[in-house]
Amino acid sequence: PVELARLYLLHDFKRRGIGSALMRAIMQEARRCGHESLWLVVWERNEQANGFYRKFGFGRVGVRSKTYRRSTGKELILAQALQVNII
Repeated sequence: PVELARLYLLHDFKRRGIGSALMRAIMQEARRCGHESLWLVVWERNEQANGFYRKFGFGRVGVRSKTYRRSTGKELILAQALQVNII
């Protein structure tokens, strides 16, 4: 597997298809490099990001606790199986 560490867009650039284009490019490159799955971690309460990842077929494979300053929450570990093109 390969991990997507960060995918952020400034607010003014959201809902223009840029994030989707980036995700498609990331998934294509991961396949090209022979990775069988792509995974990432997202805060459970980030509904916009969670919806975006669901749209691309990511599913929850785990949960981990996260403490930030005095706040404790959960991060969801999501994964997407990639169909690798064999030449």
